[in-house]
Amino acid sequence: MKKTLKIAVLLCLSAIVTICLASCNQPPVENKGTTPNVTTPEGSASEYTGPYSSGFEYIKNGDGTCTIVGIGTCTDLDVHVPPQIDDYRVVSIGEEAFGGCSDMISITLPNTITSIGEYAFDECNNLKSITLPNSLTVIAAHTFQACRGLTSVTIPNSVTIIDEGAFCYCESLISVTIPNSVTEVRANAFDDCESLTSVTLPNGLTRIDSRVFTDCESLKNVTIPNGVTSIGERAFWSCSSLTSINIPNGVAVIEGDAFGRCESLISVTIPDSVTSIGGSAFSGCSSLESITIPNSVTEIGHSAFELCLSLTSFTIPEGITKINSNVFGNCKKLTSVTIPDSVTSIDAYAFNGCNSLQSITIPQNVTELSHYALGNCTSLATITFEGTVEQWKAMTFEHEWNCNILATEVICSNGVVPLN
Repeated sequence: MKKTLKIAVLLCLSAIVTICLASCNQPPVENKGTTPNVTTPEGSASEYTGPYSSGFEYIKNGDGTCTIVGIGTCTDLDVHVPPQIDDYRVVSIGEEAFGGCSDMISITLPNTITSIGEYAFDECNNLKSITLPNSLTVIAAHTFQACRGLTSVTIPNSVTIIDEGAFCYCESLISVTIPNSVTEVRANAFDDCESLTSVTLPNGLTRIDSRVFTDCESLKNVTIPNGVTSIGERAFWSCSSLTSINIPNGVAVIEGDAFGRCESLISVTIPDSVTSIGGSAFSGCSSLESITIPNSVTEIGHSAFELCLSLTSFTIPEGITKINSNVFGNCKKLTSVTIPDSVTSIDAYAFNGCNSLQSITIPQNVTELSHYALGNCTSLATITFEGTVEQWKAMTFEHEWNCNILATEVICSNGVVPLN
């Protein structure tokens, strides 16, 4: 009996030793785990000192740090991410880590975190506040996309880049503070933030990227810093509450649709630095009454001022050689337009539907009038051509360039030419 008991004890001790040896031989990096214990490392920069949330899914990075990759078993509504899990410093939030966590109301991140992955908080619909750490340098693409309950966010001074779509579809976002450390705000960053009322852009910004503030229908005030040299495609498209915009001297290019459908925009002054205004740049600005274009502008794209229903007069700058298609299409109140001597052609539908335009003077260097160039200008009674009758007759006319107008003749410098 004693011999049997002795053998049993020896077998148990052998099993324990085997388990211990197996544990010691495990690799130092585990693929995944949860947060059974959270601690604050000595010298942590985090101002929040606990208690912390637990239960997160995480992976160990192999260098004494870890990355949180999922919500795990954490059920907290106000989430406080710890700076350390067991002996591993929390340095990053992985891609899509908290995506779709619709119950979460707030989240506080420690200053140990240096990176947040793309879509990390995508569609956290009830998230109302976020505390970002001062160690963060990039707000990754689509990080807070469709956080529909988020009302405000303060971006720390450590951030240099706000990546594509970072806050798009944050429908309740009213205000955002962007520090001067930020040098890039990329495409769609605040696209469709329909409650955003004002924003001050950082001084280090050199470009307002495409669609950054598209469909921000409550945006009333925006300050563009002096260092900006280009305003991207649809940058402020359909910002229907924007009443004025100060474009600083230094901007060279206003790209297509940049201010399209800004229906409350009343007046715009373009600085001497601008050389190009893209297609549909101010199309649909139905309240725009006046706009000053400097002679530095050498190109105005198609439909640039189409459907500017309140625009009454326009001076085309010297240097423009072609009035592109539909540039002033359906500008119903346009009564006066000055065309410079540099213009050689007037493209299709350029003034189509300008119902209030009663007279127009065409410079002698124009050699082409495309179809419907002056079409449906139903009040147009006087056409003056600064060249000779012979020059007029040598001009290229396309189909129905003058359809549905009142004028029956063209007054040239040396005579009159009847219109068919």
